[in-house]
Amino acid sequence: MSFKKIQGQEKAIETLKGFIKSQRVPPALIFSGPAGIGKATCALEFAKTLNCLDEDSNKNIDNCSLCQNCKHIDAKTHPDIVFADFEYQANLRDEEVEKQQTIRVDTIRHLTALSQQKATMAKWKVFIIDKAEKLQAEGANAMLKFIEDPPANTLWILISSKREAMLSTI
Repeated sequence: MSFKKIQGQEKAIETLKGFIKSQRVPPALIFSGPAGIGKATCALEFAKTLNCLDEDSNKNIDNCSLCQNCKHIDAKTHPDIVFADFEYQANLRDEEVEKQQTIRVDTIRHLTALSQQKATMAKWKVFIIDKAEKLQAEGANAMLKFIEDPPANTLWILISSKREAMLSTI
């Protein structure tokens, strides 16, 4: 998949492409809107486009979906791209996914520690937090410093269906 295959998000995609074109990617973004509109897909495609190894795709500000980085991101196995959802948290804690109701502070501390490590395969480290409205207050506060002053080429994407439920500081 590439940006071309995402339907109904043309304005958002143009904004993301503009960040890449200007080489001014903000350290954090919030993708908000109703469930099912493609926020997670768009976040992953943005991570792929930032890290695509295909030079032709880079010229077109899109991704190839075929290079090593794109394939690893699609499989959610790329070491520099973390998609943190309830399943990710459950694996960290060796718990059942069904028992996850909030994003806990220890999960955020794990992610912020990862954010301080150098990228191993990609130009950009990208941390995507799904259901960001479920962040515990302590977790949101623990993340603030890393959102406000991240290492170079580090991007945090918060995905939320209920932006108003997020802490106002975020």
